[in-house]
Amino acid sequence: MGNDGGSISKRDEMVRTKASVQKVDASLLRQSLWTVCRLSREPLQAPVVSDALGRLYNKDAVIQHLLQRHQSSDSTDAIPHIRGLRDTTDLALTPNTLYRPASAGQNEQHSVYPFMCPLSARQMDGMHRFVYIAPCGCVVCASGLQATLTDARGESHNCPVCAREFNAALAKGGKVQGSDVVTINPDKDEEDKMREKMESRAQHKKKKARTADREDGEVAEQEAKKRRKAERKDETRRRIAQLTAELAAEKA
Repeated sequence: MGNDGGSISKRDEMVRTKASVQKVDASLLRQSLWTVCRLSREPLQAPVVSDALGRLYNKDAVIQHLLQRHQSSDSTDAIPHIRGLRDTTDLALTPNTLYRPASAGQNEQHSVYPFMCPLSARQMDGMHRFVYIAPCGCVVCASGLQATLTDARGESHNCPVCAREFNAALAKGGKVQGSDVVTINPDKDEEDKMREKMESRAQHKKKKARTADREDGEVAEQEAKKRRKAERKDETRRRIAQLTAELAAEKA
């Protein structure tokens, strides 16, 4: 400041400093999304799973959380949409050959991102869109998957990694989409759409379950009516047989 031998920062310098801090924070946030479990905040380590929102979790952390949920009365829940492991998909991730933990020291040849695309060798670092194929769990970059679908027609395809069949299509602009293709760590707009689809599927399942319960109830009621009718017939036959025997005894 003035008269103390220092200097007063100019406005443009302060703006640059603030922007630099924001840039660093955004970089760290991006790094955490692709290297850290959303639930435990521990480094991602196989086996890794994902949910319908494309978030990444250590499977062990999800299992532990589900067990604790049944034992705790705490109303807060970090993953209320995951009711069981059936709501997650085991991911088939390809290790990044350049990966080295940050704690072990880094140089320009190393990477803090542990996984990569098996098709393009791109790092799974948030700079490129990555997806997983729901039926098999294979994780690839969207552009690599798109290249394998360019000459394919229809919506039924084989996974370029494991050959398992899945449904996908090329939308306008070449973007790969479909019920079997889930974006990993999507932006807010896409995540909102994914959440709507997830909730819609959940409502559909509940409605289907209620319909099945109602149909089961109707079937059970019909079976009960048949059983009561058969019992009445048996009782009538028994009474007739008894009366016949009594009449025969009187005549004798």
